[in-house]
Amino acid sequence: MPIPNADTLRNAFIQFRKDPLARFIINVRRMRAGQIRALLSSPEAITDAATFEQEIWNIESYTYLRDKGLVLRLFDNNYEHELLSQFMDQHKLTIADLDEALHAGHLELHGNYIFAQGTTRFAPHVKDEAQKVALLQQAVHILNDASSTPQQKVQQVDALSGFGENNATGLVMIFHPDELPLVNGATRETFSKLGAFSTSKPTLESMLDMLFSLKIWLKTPDFIELDWFLYLYGKSLPKPETAPEPPQPKPEAAPEPPQPAKRVIPVGIPIKFGHRVWVETIYQVLRDATSPLHPIEITRLAIELGLPTQAKDPVSSVVLVLKRNPHLFERVGTANRYRLKEGEITIEEEAIDNDNTDILSSEDKGGSRAPNGLKTPLEHYYIPILKAIDELGGAARINDVLSKVEVLMSGKLRAIDYEELPSTAGLQRWNNTARWARNDMVKRALLKEDSPRGVWEISEVGRDYLRNYYKEE
Repeated sequence: MPIPNADTLRNAFIQFRKDPLARFIINVRRMRAGQIRALLSSPEAITDAATFEQEIWNIESYTYLRDKGLVLRLFDNNYEHELLSQFMDQHKLTIADLDEALHAGHLELHGNYIFAQGTTRFAPHVKDEAQKVALLQQAVHILNDASSTPQQKVQQVDALSGFGENNATGLVMIFHPDELPLVNGATRETFSKLGAFSTSKPTLESMLDMLFSLKIWLKTPDFIELDWFLYLYGKSLPKPETAPEPPQPKPEAAPEPPQPAKRVIPVGIPIKFGHRVWVETIYQVLRDATSPLHPIEITRLAIELGLPTQAKDPVSSVVLVLKRNPHLFERVGTANRYRLKEGEITIEEEAIDNDNTDILSSEDKGGSRAPNGLKTPLEHYYIPILKAIDELGGAARINDVLSKVEVLMSGKLRAIDYEELPSTAGLQRWNNTARWARNDMVKRALLKEDSPRGVWEISEVGRDYLRNYYKEE
């Protein structure tokens, strides 16, 4: 199969192989693939869905540098490395240090480190835990079946509820890294930017053929390396130009479109991103939908409801609202369709618990903030929060934790920390900063992500972090 933009692609691959960070990430992926093959060596290894979600389903639950007692993240949103760079600067680490720790067994990996998900939970539509475990065990049986080819395994796993193309090809690639590649939305987007296919929706078989050709042509030892290169290369390419749609004649007497309800989202539920009218209208569209909708369809229906927009590309704006309000909207599978977030929302607790513009001021993440160096830094809250939760039994209501944190930090908080935020009456700056600190601590796995709403809960990593802190003292 002909290789699109062959010379440019080859030169980019040569530069990619010279990048120390890229080589380190490939080493992590290969190391974790071997660990996952051992973890999934038999169906009986799967005893609950939560462990599978933490160790295999999610791209990165947390990474622990054991010899230094440090929690880090190798991937930020969309596989970025901003948090990793900040962490390395803070702790005076180099890529060579991390690579050495990886091969010495000091870098503890939790996640698959190869492919991301639309949801942190496996098969959220399946409510019965035993049924989830049975599906996972069936998949593990298929993956270990020596009588099936990798392509057959993809078809069989894809046919199971809750998996899809992303997971079917991703898991099979972990078991057969030199025989079958990962194919998902990112792969398809890269090939679309390259103009590799004449159709906008190439079949899985044609995608596999192209990936096999690239592997041979670039002489990569496995698809784990090729996948990471194609992802990074695809991110650097501009989106393909599309022909503008011809203007549509306006109806002579278009009736006034119905206006969205002034408030369809219950009072107290925060909006993290976007103008309230936009979020309310999108919420109303998905509330009334009988099945998950594509962003294009959501945009069309929202405009019919009277969504005020003069944007050249309103679909992109809708996608941003959907992605940045994950407590309201969730993506379903790999088909880029959205629905309202499943589960009941306890309004009071949700409003308190999340970093939102209604309840929690964005001052500490931008906007009108206190001058640098005056307020107590975010990371100074980590130990008091962990100590407070630990002393309260390992899990406690937010207000109980913050009351104890205020006592523990007395003498450390500065006058400016006790000032009320101009954007949120009654909310003192230290209280707001502590809530932002909690969000960072969840990202670093110091606090549990899946604790009940309105409750902060320490993780085992957090307990280790606390113990190591007092040992060093």
